[in-house]
Amino acid sequence: MTQTPLDPTLLATASRELLANTLATATSASPEHIAGHRYLGLSLGLPAWVDRLAWSIFEKDFVSEGGAVRGWNVRLEQQTWRPDIEPVPLMKAGNPFCFGYFGVTQEPEGTLLDYGLGDNPALDPTRLVRDPLVTLNADHTWLLGQSQVQLGPWRLSTPSYFLLRRLGPVHYRPKQT
Repeated sequence: MTQTPLDPTLLATASRELLANTLATATSASPEHIAGHRYLGLSLGLPAWVDRLAWSIFEKDFVSEGGAVRGWNVRLEQQTWRPDIEPVPLMKAGNPFCFGYFGVTQEPEGTLLDYGLGDNPALDPTRLVRDPLVTLNADHTWLLGQSQVQLGPWRLSTPSYFLLRRLGPVHYRPKQT
């Protein structure tokens, strides 16, 4: 198993070139190793003004059901990112605000978060998003991904990357999944 010698926290300020190289050379994440876990996410590679309009930190949760791994994103109160922060979920109708549902697949090129397989509204543009996902260490506590857009047979890279740090076990499952 090839491992990156880079300290994962250094990717929080890395260039897109380093992010792309790390994604291309790191080991594909194992769905079995991420299932059942929550991860704190940090948006990378986008201009600061885009992060201010959207969000810079988020949570991704992964579960295994019926032999398949799937997951969702959780909106968080925005705070300055540090690897040790405890995220605070935004609430909607008394529950964590979940969105962006995805299935986790094993493709010839590696592990992929496929939002087209998630329980997203039919006209939701996130259904076109595919995120290749790699692990930065053997125990899968640090992951790196990139958002790509699937248009017919073409998958187009975006400048959007994300860094994930394992938080612990999943403790909330939205009704939608």
